[in-house]
Amino acid sequence: MQPEEAIDSQESQPKKRRSLNMVHLNRAYDPPGWKRQLDIHFRLYREDFLNSLRNGLMAFLDVLAKTAEGQEDDLLKKKTLKGRYDNVNVDVYGGVQFLEVDCGVYTGRFAIISFYQPHQIKKKSKEKRLKFWEQSRKRLMPGSLVFFVSRANSNIVDPSSALPAQVVLGTVIDRKTDTLSNDEHCAKIQISLEDPRMYITMLNRNHEQWFLVEPSGGLFESYRTVLETLQEHLPAMMPFGKYLAPNKEETDLVMNAGSVDPPMYTRVPSFRFDLSILLKGKKLELDVNNPESIDKGTRALQESKVLDVTQSKAFVEALSREIALISGPPGTGKTKIGVELMQVLLHNMKATDDGPILCICYTNHALDQFLEHLLDKDITNIIRIGSRSKSERLKQCNLEGWVQEVYKPYYMRETINTLKEEWDSVTDKFKELQKALESHNLSWEYVEHFLKLNNPDQWVKFNESPLPSLSSSDTNSSNDFTEGLSASGTNSSEDFTKVSHGKQQSGSVFQQWIEGTDIKEMKRWNEEILRARESTWFTYSMNPFGVLGDGDDEWKGEDDELEEDQEPFMYEIPSTDRTLELLDDNIWEMSMSERKRLKASWLPRAQELMRNEMVQLLERAEKITKTRNAAFDETRRTALCRAS
Repeated sequence: MQPEEAIDSQESQPKKRRSLNMVHLNRAYDPPGWKRQLDIHFRLYREDFLNSLRNGLMAFLDVLAKTAEGQEDDLLKKKTLKGRYDNVNVDVYGGVQFLEVDCGVYTGRFAIISFYQPHQIKKKSKEKRLKFWEQSRKRLMPGSLVFFVSRANSNIVDPSSALPAQVVLGTVIDRKTDTLSNDEHCAKIQISLEDPRMYITMLNRNHEQWFLVEPSGGLFESYRTVLETLQEHLPAMMPFGKYLAPNKEETDLVMNAGSVDPPMYTRVPSFRFDLSILLKGKKLELDVNNPESIDKGTRALQESKVLDVTQSKAFVEALSREIALISGPPGTGKTKIGVELMQVLLHNMKATDDGPILCICYTNHALDQFLEHLLDKDITNIIRIGSRSKSERLKQCNLEGWVQEVYKPYYMRETINTLKEEWDSVTDKFKELQKALESHNLSWEYVEHFLKLNNPDQWVKFNESPLPSLSSSDTNSSNDFTEGLSASGTNSSEDFTKVSHGKQQSGSVFQQWIEGTDIKEMKRWNEEILRARESTWFTYSMNPFGVLGDGDDEWKGEDDELEEDQEPFMYEIPSTDRTLELLDDNIWEMSMSERKRLKASWLPRAQELMRNEMVQLLERAEKITKTRNAAFDETRRTALCRAS
């Protein structure tokens, strides 16, 4: 199996899947040069990331295929894999359930999942569970790539897939020790999936047995930015390419020259570095194009005790080259040289006409140390990018703090406010749909769409009148009637539901139909008629169901003239129990059992429309997040320019 197959194979692929190859580069056999060099670095970096993931996943899939159904609990024990494979470190969690999907302003879309507590802390106290997760910080770290694995289902998995199981990729978004340890049986974390359709798919497949597989070395977010940048943003040229990745002509040129060119700004005839900042005001200039000036500057730094012999030479050589590498064992003063270089470059920034200086360190701790050394030199115009700083002194230098002080033009503020309103609308609608799916509630919005396409006659019935089976040519009001019934000892008018014909929306009518409001009113009407027959002091002439009308009814007492042979109107309550095939389009003549049956037949189709809309909402939420982040990135760039 190819590396890409192990990682890219998913149960449901996105419509447009990006491969892990560099889309712009295919230069494995190109002649030497910077483009080939970038491709080599991309492939090496990708393999460094994929190797442990691929080995761990394939080891688990092999063991899963050899494990009999019903014996899967053995897979949750780490020794099961370690006993069969060397150099494979995989953590496996069982009982995975997708609980809900949500969207975060900063994180974008994510799912909250639960899984069984690890075997080591089953039936342990909360204190021991909390201690376990606090000490296991390398488990499920934010940014880690994980796999959701289930046994292959022939009805779902692509027969051409080389994998013997269903595999879905996810990235850990957040882990909190309290949510991991609160429950005795299950832990919870937040997971992001690449394909938005998979969120809805996984929510509907909680009845299947899923495993959460975490191979070691899968901190995807630490690789993602570099890989995506190399993959998508091919530069027009590589800075210092003739030194870092020279082609044949450039190699010959550099070798013949025998040295590295000086920086571009130093090639101006009148340019000199002012080194007085290192000598406590003592005047000293350095012309990097003059060997005598280089020797003089090196001796002056040694004599002033600012730097020792090797440090002075390395310092001057770094200023004299457009690219330099200073190496040495720990404690030899590499950081000190870097700090002094920063002092000189900042002191001469007006003459060099340079922009901000970018400092990159291998670890957060090393960066904090370097920047604190700059603070010691009264260099305070610093912006630290990244939030993982433990230095109290650098809190004021954090980029996000600078962003708050940057003036945002009107168009940017308007964009951010508009995005927030759209975000609230999208997330509210998504939660509404998710709640409706969980409760199996039917919304008229989705039933209407389905009926328009598949049964327009039924759709018309919902729109032409709220309660068609109860309508009458007489639209007189029921006010006098209900007052008369109250006077005769029957229920008051408050017990009746008044419906204004032609003024109800179809959605509310649909809800009345589901709840059988019309049937309840017919039963109530019949009961009132029976009570009225027992009374000898009145008769009436009115709309048989005037309680639903808007007109005026005429009440007649026992002394009023009655029409000949007039009888009270009684409704026939629907009580049939027909199958779906026998149901006609007259929805108002269906009994409650028939309505429930018809509603149940609409539910899967309406829910499919709801799921499709949820996917679209997730995609829209992701776009809003990216647009919002782009707006804030523009503000961050403005803040960074202030550091120059």
